[in-house]
Amino acid sequence: MASIIKKKKKNQVYYYLAESARVNGKPRIVRQKYLGRAEQIAAAMEGTAELDQPKFSIVLEFGAVMALYDLAKRLGVVDLINTVSPKRNQGLSIGDYMLIAAINRAVEPTSKHQIAEWFSKTSLDRVIPAKSSMLSSQRFWDNMNSLSEDAIRQFEDDFTRKIVQQYGLSLDCLIYDTTNFFTYVDTHSSSTLPQRGHSKEKRSDLKIVGLAMMVSPDFSVPLFHETYAGNDPDAKQFRSVIERLKQRCQTICETPLSPTLVFDKGNNSSDHMKKLQSGEMKFHVVGSLKLSQCKSLLEVSKEQFVPVTGTKYKGVTAYRTTYNVYDQDMTVLVVYNPELETGQLQGIRKKHRTMHGQTA
Repeated sequence: MASIIKKKKKNQVYYYLAESARVNGKPRIVRQKYLGRAEQIAAAMEGTAELDQPKFSIVLEFGAVMALYDLAKRLGVVDLINTVSPKRNQGLSIGDYMLIAAINRAVEPTSKHQIAEWFSKTSLDRVIPAKSSMLSSQRFWDNMNSLSEDAIRQFEDDFTRKIVQQYGLSLDCLIYDTTNFFTYVDTHSSSTLPQRGHSKEKRSDLKIVGLAMMVSPDFSVPLFHETYAGNDPDAKQFRSVIERLKQRCQTICETPLSPTLVFDKGNNSSDHMKKLQSGEMKFHVVGSLKLSQCKSLLEVSKEQFVPVTGTKYKGVTAYRTTYNVYDQDMTVLVVYNPELETGQLQGIRKKHRTMHGQTA
């Protein structure tokens, strides 16, 4: 129980906040805090009191790291990881290490060697009890090596299913694409994943790693990912991943579905189309055709094009028909976009001037 008491010292009255409790059955003051004289308390209540200047301050990263931590906690990320990859109850769990590394990557990417220093400058040390010695690069590598490929796939299955259900994501349409990113892996490394290939960031001097992803159109939520050797062509990767894309869709959705998969023309082939549209679960497809596959459609006059509805498609027209592609009749759209035409013409003219030694 708390109460305010006063004490008189040298004709001055001072006030204290006292907390009382029973000790051995008798009431005793167990804690008291000095409040000041009456005029000081009044000044504080009125906001006119002179405050002592702070001697030092500690600045911690709070907003982004705690927002991500809170989201991960609500989704049960750590528990899901620990379920598929448990270890002895000793220090931080594998899930804790993966969460710290993931938040670091999202907010301020550093090497594993520097994570301990970064961690100490964030509010995470208030919610994840980790000593600096627990966050050495070796501890991270030890725990990351404990995650097998099967465990990662199982976690991704469970986590993706939970996201789809919790946020009501539609699986009617899915987007698949690939990219790659360069690494600083030693040129003479025996690792089979980083390889010399066609870098989309124009870093032909470095080894690259390929990344395939399937995402939802709404908010681009990742639903599937796979890394692959940097020298593997995108089409080869697509052929090997089709069945796993189907399995992921069946795993995360309780009811049978036939989603539409959107992908670019680099993945076009008769074999791919057959695989996508065969088996228990079939994909509808949306993609683009190469010029060599539909030359006759370029002869369609612009008078046969009709306007595309929607304010963001101002000036866009399209011609719709049925066309035989990969030994089956498909719906084909030929689209005319005046803004795209303008941009492409600028590129053509610039290239023409460069080839003929002219300047803009």
